[in-house]
Amino acid sequence: DLTAITQESVDGAPCIDIALKKYVKWLESLDLVDSRNGHRKGNWCFCTWGDVDIMGTLRKELEYKSILLPPCFDRWINLKNDSIFKKHYGREPRGGLRACVESVGAQWEGRAHNGLVDSFNTAKIVRHMVQTGFRFTRPTRGLDKNGIPFGQKKKTK
Repeated sequence: DLTAITQESVDGAPCIDIALKKYVKWLESLDLVDSRNGHRKGNWCFCTWGDVDIMGTLRKELEYKSILLPPCFDRWINLKNDSIFKKHYGREPRGGLRACVESVGAQWEGRAHNGLVDSFNTAKIVRHMVQTGFRFTRPTRGLDKNGIPFGQKKKTK
């Protein structure tokens, strides 16, 4: 109910390994990722509204399925939790993604908690920040060479 994703959509979707390969191929087509090794080309990284998508869900799902996380996912900027939003706007990002999108004068589109919709709306905040003078200088989160999030210890078995 939260995302409006139907069981039919899930059943008809590609498995995560296929979807991830297609996504990385798309990044390669934009000349953002090296097709030989999956590493980022240039100075860019993903922007997220929280850490759960890359650091939590994606990384853990791939680990569970013994699928390697492509190297281009090793760094990201968390707009919500690392004072990035607050640094630029001078206020905490309160009220959720929708409230923050609307607070910067952008129009919310779609249904919240749908990954694609949330991505489009997060991009509206990023675009507004850039258009109003914010300069992204470094990632706020990342994974070490062992794929462990910075500041976390590897679980021992």
